[in-house]
Amino acid sequence: MLTVSISINGEPIYARSARRQEDDVNKGQKATYRTDSGDIVEFIYGDNIIELAKKILDTIKQDY
Repeated sequence: MLTVSISINGEPIYARSARRQEDDVNKGQKATYRTDSGDIVEFIYGDNIIELAKKILDTIKQDY
């Protein structure tokens, strides 16, 4: 499980968790993650882990 959060002055304002799916079709090449909101995020092995964190944070819907 992976959790990505944003905090201001030590107080979390946004957080998202994701779990890698066990039924990955392209094992060793690509991983599929399901977020706690049900969104699906794909990650290609060899890419920067920061890109995965950004993709997970991008699933947060903000109310303005």
